[in-house]
Amino acid sequence: MLRLLYNLILLVPGLAVIAVWVTKQQMPLFPALIFAAMMATGANACFLLGPLAELYLRGLFRRGEGLGRGRWLMFWAGVVLSLGVFLLVFLMGLPAWATPDQT
Repeated sequence: MLRLLYNLILLVPGLAVIAVWVTKQQMPLFPALIFAAMMATGANACFLLGPLAELYLRGLFRRGEGLGRGRWLMFWAGVVLSLGVFLLVFLMGLPAWATPDQT
């Protein structure tokens, strides 16, 4: 269930990144979709870090007991980090005139 929610949350920023690639960078649609599929695969690979971290936390600090609300805390922390990556990719795709000068 969490993976589905994670993917639904990241769908909108993912589509925004594709739109920027295709419109602002004049990237053909097919390569943009290939890169998007690679980003989605990477995001889902990163999602696996949550259950892995939970496994280690339960084993090391909780004597095998569940994390309760800690699971949701880790989930939302992962979503925020993933959205940060999407924001970075989105901003990198904008043309130079659309970003403020760093002078």
